[in-house]
Amino acid sequence: MNNKLSCLVLICSTVFTSYLFAHTTLEKSRDILRSEPATALKMIRSVHYSSLSTAEQLEYTHLYVSSNNLLGNYADSKKWIETYPLPKINDETLIESLFDYSIRAAWAYEATQDYTQAMHWYRTAENYGVYLGDNDKRGYVYLQYSAVKSLQGNQYEALKLANEAYFLLSDSLDAEMVSDLYSQLGILYYLNGDYNNAIQFQEKVLAQALKDQSSQEIAVAHYNVANAYFKWSKVDFSQDKIQTASQNYQQGLKLAQKIQAKYLQRNNLLGLISLYSFSGSLSDASTRVQELLSLNLEYSGYSELSYHLVLADYYQAIGDTQQQRQHLLGATLYYAAPNKSFPAYALDKQKDIAELYASIGEYELAYEWLNKYSEHAIGRYKSQTQQKVKDLQSEIENQRLAIENRDLTEQVQIRFWLIATIIFVLLLSLGLLYQQRKKKQLFYQLSNIDFLTGLSNRRHIFEWGESKFTQHKLSSIIFDIDHFKVLNDTHGHDLGDEVLKQVSDIVSNATRKQDVVGRIGGEEFLILLPEVNKEQLAKIAENIRSKIATHSFKTKNERTLKVTASFGIAEHQSGALSDQVNLADTALYRAKRSGRNRCVFAT
Repeated sequence: MNNKLSCLVLICSTVFTSYLFAHTTLEKSRDILRSEPATALKMIRSVHYSSLSTAEQLEYTHLYVSSNNLLGNYADSKKWIETYPLPKINDETLIESLFDYSIRAAWAYEATQDYTQAMHWYRTAENYGVYLGDNDKRGYVYLQYSAVKSLQGNQYEALKLANEAYFLLSDSLDAEMVSDLYSQLGILYYLNGDYNNAIQFQEKVLAQALKDQSSQEIAVAHYNVANAYFKWSKVDFSQDKIQTASQNYQQGLKLAQKIQAKYLQRNNLLGLISLYSFSGSLSDASTRVQELLSLNLEYSGYSELSYHLVLADYYQAIGDTQQQRQHLLGATLYYAAPNKSFPAYALDKQKDIAELYASIGEYELAYEWLNKYSEHAIGRYKSQTQQKVKDLQSEIENQRLAIENRDLTEQVQIRFWLIATIIFVLLLSLGLLYQQRKKKQLFYQLSNIDFLTGLSNRRHIFEWGESKFTQHKLSSIIFDIDHFKVLNDTHGHDLGDEVLKQVSDIVSNATRKQDVVGRIGGEEFLILLPEVNKEQLAKIAENIRSKIATHSFKTKNERTLKVTASFGIAEHQSGALSDQVNLADTALYRAKRSGRNRCVFAT
């Protein structure tokens, strides 16, 4: 009897001690997570997950995934997420914790380019934010959506989502969320070549990280500031920019070594090697190469691509062609995976591969990789209006025509020596020219039409409008479908596409013959109306709004679905079409903020 009682007492004391130990350990690891993620992870692993309560299991999972993310151990984060699904939770007080965990889970997939799973977790987080009625959390999720769209190369959609996030977070008192907003805006400015603004935003992020004393975030901010200065120096060289970039890389490296974040050490070392190779400091570059190799890291995915390209550039600078070829081969293997979706920044690296092959006289390989880069660039940027993208498209088209003309000339020369009569040569040449002309005509037609709706696409309607703006005194109506993202997420993209087509039919039938209608974004439309007064504008816009609102859309199971749209209207004034469309767009946002499903004139 005494033995049984002793065992019971021992078991109870062990369970109680385990509970106290686990609770204290989780609290301590939470406190040091951002400053010492490696230590936090070690403490978390000392706790037995199965012995925890449901709330503590959620806390454990959050801390485990967060610390691995901060250390760049995304594979470990994903393994945990997929092995240990979230416990069933009925306690509404834990919804905020579920939101935080969903964001951290999404980061692990985003960092490894699994954008489908990343978006799944972001949508889960958004649902929790809606449930809580928290604009800060909704704005934060829109910020993450913007980051994914940016990684996928859709800068127009990324900027649009970032603006929505900015609107939701403009009055936020959450310094961490505002800092993340600045970080994303800094990245978008960086990707669009506005390095001055990119640096200003990243320095705000750095200031907040220093205030929070978060070593990992300070190191990341130094790295981002260094990247912007280095990239800026490549387009507008100055020794000051090079020096500032070098200082920030070195500060980021020192902190990464302190917190044992090897992926951050790798990133800063790659930055320093690239910078020193560019500026001609080859002895410094050589020292950093040895430091990088001493890390003994295993590379995969984009990190492997960056590693090989930076070292290929370094070996080109020191004249070691053999090593340069080996690393170029390693870089090209990144793109060899079948059916793999590559982030936009990785596709841009194809141009670097082309330049490095050209530097060693491999011109055929250089053209091959330049063409791959060109194809992806056209697919990514054809809907964007930035002048630099138009210039790039023009450059690619000129290159394509030059190659076709070269091939055509070679064919004519070969046939000249093989064909016996001049008449046959002339007929063949005329036939080839006629085919080329038909191809150009077809290409021109396709480049002006939005394939889904049959309306003018963004490029065509803006080019037409700019040429006719003053002559025909064009006015503008811009509208988009309310809650279209929710419709897509709820009913699927097939129904979303069908709604877009039916809305296009409604607008085409409700406008005049002389009006031009175009689809300029996902669910956004623009109407340009010649020679029309304010009263007519209001009547046309209200007629379209009413017809959309009363139209019955059908789901797959034959259920009736109602859709509304919000309108911004700008009457013709002297100036430029782009200014007028901006006024109409501002009016559209006012319509959204006023409750949607209404028409608002620009002021």
